[in-house]
Amino acid sequence: KSAENRRESLKILPIEKLRVETDAPYLSPQGHRWEINEPKNVIVIWKYISELLRIEEETLWKQVCTNFFNLYKNK
Repeated sequence: KSAENRRESLKILPIEKLRVETDAPYLSPQGHRWEINEPKNVIVIWKYISELLRIEEETLWKQVCTNFFNLYKNK
């Protein structure tokens, strides 16, 4: 609820730079408050991001996978 600045940042971030993770154990998504954040919650975050950015989940998935591989392509 109080993360408006994060939502606005997400909206202006170029989608080619986006990565999705759940590496913050005490920042659980809405509906899972007071629980330790776990990797399974990435699904909740994923759906929320696709709704917020108004893009299909599959499109988001493909782009984030591409972003991941591009990150490590030259390493």
